[in-house]
Amino acid sequence: MIHGGDIYRNIVEYDFSVNTNFLSLPKEISNAIVSAIPKISEYPDIECEKLRRNLSMKYNVSYERVLCGNGASDIFMALVHGLKPKKAMLLVPSFYGYEHCLNAINCEIERVNLERKTLFSVNDKVLDRLEKSDSDLFFLTNPNNPTGQSVPIPFLKKVIAICKRKNIVLVLDECFSYFLKNEEEYNSFLEKENFRGLIRIRAYTKIFAIPGIRLGYAIFYSDDFVAKVRRQFSEWNVSTFAQDVGIAAFNQEKYLIETKIEIEKNREYLIKNLLMVKNELERIKDLVVFPSEANFILVYTRFDLYNFLLNKRILIRNCNNFSGLGNNYYRIAVKSKEDINVLIKALMSEV
Repeated sequence: MIHGGDIYRNIVEYDFSVNTNFLSLPKEISNAIVSAIPKISEYPDIECEKLRRNLSMKYNVSYERVLCGNGASDIFMALVHGLKPKKAMLLVPSFYGYEHCLNAINCEIERVNLERKTLFSVNDKVLDRLEKSDSDLFFLTNPNNPTGQSVPIPFLKKVIAICKRKNIVLVLDECFSYFLKNEEEYNSFLEKENFRGLIRIRAYTKIFAIPGIRLGYAIFYSDDFVAKVRRQFSEWNVSTFAQDVGIAAFNQEKYLIETKIEIEKNREYLIKNLLMVKNELERIKDLVVFPSEANFILVYTRFDLYNFLLNKRILIRNCNNFSGLGNNYYRIAVKSKEDINVLIKALMSEV
């Protein structure tokens, strides 16, 4: 399976393939990691009680309706094994992990293509397909990975109405939702909807740049669903390090606000400089940069951008294994301005 961040099989000095926060880790989280070291001789809390209680207060749900996992991927796998959908609907392109999990239970997959001519945005065609679908589960990502496109609240409201009427489980992958401009409004909307068929999945990986400490969580609005999924997890699936980091991540509002500001500013800086290079270099005259509300951007060019940059020890994400994209699409993470300058300088250099 291909993912970003494959520094183990490549000689890399600058990694733009993994879309994690480029800001320094808050000292409270660093301290939590160090403080957890003496606890390695003890089993972690099998219930993740303190972390789950904090999350339940944040999302205004009961403690029992929060589950924690070894990253979001762990939860996706437990979810499909617990709910056992016969058919699931996916938008493509999107995160391949959904298909990986659904294939594990031999679930039929209905793919709905997002179109390049509409910049891979969700639209009424998606609603029409959902209305006609006989799927019993729908994966929706906000914002989408790898396109970076967000899901407008009016569109999401229509999706929920269809799912309610047709008894479709809606799984919202919110791993990048921390980067949304309207995150507060988005969270408030979902809380008011209180749709029992909704399952929200988030992770600390992207926003705090801690992929090595696996921690994800799910918010449920149905006691039946949470019970079915919970039975699929192994015991002690969340380490002491992960639990302590999750607890320390609370009260980091200042860091989250700073992150949004810096990501938006540097994303625009990256786009501006890529378009400048496009205008100056014949080899990437066909470069297309797609709009994004995440900490990465999707680009298209027939020029072999991946291998060109890899030869200069810069790794970007080749999107050739994303269904609905294929060759010539690349995902580039938003990093510091210093790192972006290195990327641009490399692009301007000789082949």
